[in-house]
Amino acid sequence: MLIEYVRLFAMSSVRLTTLLSVFVLLSAANVWADKDCKLATPQWSEMDIKTVKLRRDDGEVIKIRSRIADSPRERAAGFQHICPQIIHLSSILFVYESPTSASFHMSNVHDSLDIGFFDQDRKLITVLRMTPQKLEKESANLYSIGSKEFVHALEARADFFADHGLKPDKTTLVFP
Repeated sequence: MLIEYVRLFAMSSVRLTTLLSVFVLLSAANVWADKDCKLATPQWSEMDIKTVKLRRDDGEVIKIRSRIADSPRERAAGFQHICPQIIHLSSILFVYESPTSASFHMSNVHDSLDIGFFDQDRKLITVLRMTPQKLEKESANLYSIGSKEFVHALEARADFFADHGLKPDKTTLVFP
């Protein structure tokens, strides 16, 4: 699994060395002490990794490597049980065959996320902040855009959209 992450983030030998050092240090410091926190799950490992582009109306293009959740099994799993350090470095593009009004939850997710919803024209509709459930018995908060439908949803670390100036009605998803 670690090799897959190294391949994902390694653009240069310096970046590769840095990434390996971070994993070693975090492991040695027992950062992943939570028994439910994993570097990967079977569903996570099944997701393809592709380049996703987000084009702002000012012409700026943000390129990210993202996991693609395009099966019901992958979409149901999302970031569940993934360690916060991996969440911070990752994103998941949820791909639906037709417009949907699905809801998302944060059960078993270990860090806050932003989720951006994209319509059939691949325009960003809205961005929501999703926060982890604090208690195991707490009922799951569901995040959705109500009766509006979407075809893609992009989950990324909290503040990802704001940090890149990606705004509703001013951002287009470019995806094969």
